[in-house]
Amino acid sequence: MSPDRPSPLGATAGGGILASWTTQQLVSFLGAVSACRNEDDAVRTAAEAVASATDAEAGLVVLDGRIVSCIGFGRQPVPTEQVLEVCHEVRSTIDVPGVGSADVCVAELGGHSDGYLLAARAGEDFGAGERAMINAMANVLTLTLDLLRALGSERAAREVSERTTDQVSELLTKVREQRQLTLDRFSRIQRAIAARSQLQDVLDAITTTACELVECDLAVLRITTADLVSTIGYQAGDHHASHRRHAVDPDGIGSMAQRLGQPLVDNGFAAQPEARRYGHPTVQAAVAVPVRHGDRQIGFLMLGSRQPRHEMTHLEQSLAVTLAEHAALAVQDSQTVNALHEALDDAVHKASHDALTGLANRATFLTALEQSLACEITETGARPCVMYVDLDYFKVVNDTYGHQVGDELLTVTASRLQSGVRSDDLVARLGGDEFAVLLRSVTDEAQAKRLADRLYAEVSSPVQLAAQMFYPSSSIGVAPAQQGDLPATLLNRADLALYEAKRLGRGRVALYDACLENGSQPGRSTAEPAAAHPVPAPRNEAAGAV
Repeated sequence: MSPDRPSPLGATAGGGILASWTTQQLVSFLGAVSACRNEDDAVRTAAEAVASATDAEAGLVVLDGRIVSCIGFGRQPVPTEQVLEVCHEVRSTIDVPGVGSADVCVAELGGHSDGYLLAARAGEDFGAGERAMINAMANVLTLTLDLLRALGSERAAREVSERTTDQVSELLTKVREQRQLTLDRFSRIQRAIAARSQLQDVLDAITTTACELVECDLAVLRITTADLVSTIGYQAGDHHASHRRHAVDPDGIGSMAQRLGQPLVDNGFAAQPEARRYGHPTVQAAVAVPVRHGDRQIGFLMLGSRQPRHEMTHLEQSLAVTLAEHAALAVQDSQTVNALHEALDDAVHKASHDALTGLANRATFLTALEQSLACEITETGARPCVMYVDLDYFKVVNDTYGHQVGDELLTVTASRLQSGVRSDDLVARLGGDEFAVLLRSVTDEAQAKRLADRLYAEVSSPVQLAAQMFYPSSSIGVAPAQQGDLPATLLNRADLALYEAKRLGRGRVALYDACLENGSQPGRSTAEPAAAHPVPAPRNEAAGAV
């Protein structure tokens, strides 16, 4: 490191604390990257900033095994193979035009497959402090990329949720507010938490950050509301962290801090049972702070050091408190996003399905029908077909037994129709006692008639409702599609066939015939009692006939 460049990490008797130079570089990097509006700007800014902050000849960003941004190579080709070998620890230098071989510092972008932030500098190897700073910059870039992607998903969700309630809009606002609050809090500790899709991954990132900031040997973060525990420890002479899951001692300093709701410092920690439980009997000092969510204590963060004569200071306690706040914020963000997804899923379902039966509604049915009609009729004659299903005498049920029984009968009918169609067909309730079935492919009218007979059999089975036996009957109109049909046209043809089935006595299946368009009788028999169940004889209303 050159004499005029300040040391990234200062050394004090109280432990390693981030020095002013590193703080300024991290804050500057955070401000520049977080201001970017898309991923391309973010990776380009990150490559430029990491090179500038370390006086490096080149800066690069690798995502998914590809170099997505680089500076320092001018018009010369980038040695892609060398860069990827450095990322995979096959080599430690690359060739930079005009300077030759350069030492490379690599920091992994958490949560991104084959993602790395690199700085290459000739003539001077990177020090431990600079490497820690570049790791911090990688965390900032990881968070920014995740937030930009989340923002893109949020925009798409907002388009879907235009017809949802005010509550969904409020949830979207809260997500945006929490994202901004997260960036503000990260600037207070000069490091970014790698944002992951799963809450457990976020907690793991916080424990890693704790060990890097406080230079402790053990960090334990436990969220009791979700039964999540993240532990990170360093073995002697090993600089690679290992995550482990352990049971937590209810009498340990972390559990005590959670119960008391206040930070605790113990510089005689070696005697505590929790140190032995985690396999670190030589831990000398520890600090534990509660994780708060509103007025509740939902967990704790405990940091331990096994350095001789190391005492946890007020500064280290403050860092632990800030990290605990990040953990609470991560839990809150996770709950908000989960609530948003649930609300969006519920709103989309309500907008596209019938509230009583759970079937597709008219709008959804017409959309699906339009998509099916857009396909050409095949050489084998396979085409869509629409069935219009209407319960006979349904008004009698509502007038005699009440709307509750009528609703139960509609629900039973919907379930029977759903179980009677093929897996790729669609059943919808159009309104009242009217249902529609989209057969996505039938080869001829005979096949359509067989499927309609099967549905009639399903619907016409006796059912007991409100201690009364009912014998449902239905009329079904069937209309196979013709080339060039519009959804409204085909649905109208099925309706005409349904009217023909009712005109001929109900309780039967009728096929569409062009003669029905002008009200005349078909030239051939298109309506007959359904094959599986002949029309039941009219029953006394007291016997529950439909």
